Amino acid sequence: MLVTENGESIDLDPDPESMGVTVELDPGKNLLSLPITPLRPGPRTYEAVFEPLDVRTSTGERVIGDSIPENNRASAVTFVGSEGWVLVVGDDEQAVAPLVGALRRAGLRVERRLADSVPGGLTQLNAFGCIVLVNQPAYAFSQSQQESLRRYIHDSGGGLVMVGGPDSFGAGGWIGSPLEDALPVQLDPPQKRQMPMGALAIVLDSSGSMGSGVAGTSMNKQEVANEAAIAAVQTLSRLDQITVLSFSGSYRVVVPLMPCADQPAIARRIRSIGPGGGTNMFPAIEGAFRELSASPAGVKHIIVLSDGQTMGMDSDGFDLAAKIFASGVTISTVAVGDGANEPLLEGIAIRGGGRYYKVSDGQALIQLPQIFMKEAQTVRRSLIWEGDPFSPELTGFPTETMRGIGSVPPISGYVVTAEREGLSQVTIRAVQQVEGVDEPVTDPIAAQWQYGLGRVIAFTSDAAPRWSPDWVSWSGYEQFWEQQIRWVLRPAGSANVRVITEPRGDETVVVVEALNDEGDRLNFAEFEARVSAPDGGGFSLPMRQAGPGRYEGVIRTEQPGSYIITMQYRAPGEGGETRGVVLAAVTRPFADEFRSLRTNTALLKQVAAMTGGEVLSRDPTASNPWRRDGLVMPVMTRAVWIAAALGGIGLFVVDVGIRRVRIDPGAIVSAVAGVFGRTTERKSGVQMETLRAARAGARARMASQ
Repeated sequence: MLVTENGESIDLDPDPESMGVTVELDPGKNLLSLPITPLRPGPRTYEAVFEPLDVRTSTGERVIGDSIPENNRASAVTFVGSEGWVLVVGDDEQAVAPLVGALRRAGLRVERRLADSVPGGLTQLNAFGCIVLVNQPAYAFSQSQQESLRRYIHDSGGGLVMVGGPDSFGAGGWIGSPLEDALPVQLDPPQKRQMPMGALAIVLDSSGSMGSGVAGTSMNKQEVANEAAIAAVQTLSRLDQITVLSFSGSYRVVVPLMPCADQPAIARRIRSIGPGGGTNMFPAIEGAFRELSASPAGVKHIIVLSDGQTMGMDSDGFDLAAKIFASGVTISTVAVGDGANEPLLEGIAIRGGGRYYKVSDGQALIQLPQIFMKEAQTVRRSLIWEGDPFSPELTGFPTETMRGIGSVPPISGYVVTAEREGLSQVTIRAVQQVEGVDEPVTDPIAAQWQYGLGRVIAFTSDAAPRWSPDWVSWSGYEQFWEQQIRWVLRPAGSANVRVITEPRGDETVVVVEALNDEGDRLNFAEFEARVSAPDGGGFSLPMRQAGPGRYEGVIRTEQPGSYIITMQYRAPGEGGETRGVVLAAVTRPFADEFRSLRTNTALLKQVAAMTGGEVLSRDPTASNPWRRDGLVMPVMTRAVWIAAALGGIGLFVVDVGIRRVRIDPGAIVSAVAGVFGRTTERKSGVQMETLRAARAGARARMASQ
């Protein structure tokens, strides 16, 4: 038996050569009790693994006592309560140190990490009550990490504070990311700001070599490259310009130069690129340069992805890159594949004033999107305002984050965003006079809102000396940031609340037993619960009171994996309203089919009897599924030849009519017209004769008088 805690093995055996313990299992259920002390507070994932020993008979024959290895592993998640920790993510010591120092002086428990050491899973993120991103670009986090951060806020009730800087918000490529929806500001400012735009050209190799598969995925290199290009497009603002070219033996313009306003249409065009043909890279680079020449953008950049195995001399590529760079356009290259022509691609990047990247086949899926997103920032529409220091205005919203703060020091820069409609509250703003706009334009500096179960604050300036030197020395610096963090910080779990989970087939019953501070049962509580499923989805969990201090809810748990449950509750009380947060988890390590250790023979016999079959044994000579004993052959009670003969005769008559009878459409029309014409003439003659007879009769009567 081996046991791990958050992936780290726990030494259960004093023998230094072994980490596990040997156990003997009896028929039926076996209960093993192993005392374990958690290594630290927060969510702890424990996994127990049973490895059968190699047992052999006296003759050396191996005894197979375990035929279902899938059910030899089980896991569970428990939450060790403690005061909420604050995770500060920042790479620049100068930008992070003042903020971390202020929070620690305020009595908060702070842990600082670099971006590459941020947990990737939702369970590990829940170890922190709040996460602070200090000047972090989007490409520093994978797509799955960004989605986990969003679920951490929306479904698990965690807090997020995004602090600005040159690589944050829209300037850091967060436009179009999963986390964008969680922020209380719009990252892509309105067109009236008239921010300078950029133009990006993406040149993708689509030769036959791009059709090879990427290890560990069902995608080929072309599909991975296409998705990376789409990720780059999604980081641009709607006013930036994009063009995409693909090349094999020749090149084609997949996306002509256009604004990034209709990103879904651009993505569809990029996904249409398929591998096939030779490699002729230099004309494609020159074609990208011609596309960019038609753009009025102030910043123009080309990204080239290829293995570099192209027609032409390397010197031709170097001369072309130098010529393009002299015209004000930079070039970065990405060498993909283990057999890439690295000297050529690196030389083009050096002479083109850009960057060179090497990506192996095994890392393409992870590295390519990050590289393209990083390079796209080279031409992002300038979303940074820097100038003379000015004092931002307080909007006057009565919020906990601004309690006791009457004014703030000047700032000299921030990332331009826009106010988001809805429940977002802007607490600090900048008022700027924009050229071409009559009225002053207001930009958010600090904004906050509730997102799902969690809270989010956006501070578009920085917390460091670059844009806020007066803030660091401001007497209210510590108070300001303490109040921001404590507002978003997820409340600590209550020791008076216990969560019990009861599996029932494909469903799990969640039972909450709650007490108040006096030890009495907590009644009439209102729960707001969210569940994060193993597939990345989330859904609400209705909770109803089933008894005194007892609340129940049911969730479907047919998927293997961990279901993280976050419940916020509030209940009336004599001393005021009681609030709290409860975290729980439901774990299904494997499908239910692996829990059954015996064959359901009765069901198999029933199916065989209902369908006229039989249950076959393992002995091939004992059963014959092809025998005809008792087989009733189908019999038709009515002859079918009569119907077939009548049908054939009818078809024969029609065929003769078509072949032998001439049909003249003109003659038919003339005949019909003649019939109707004669009828009309005949009717007219009858009417005239009637009139003449009437007139003659009238004259005869007059003469007789």
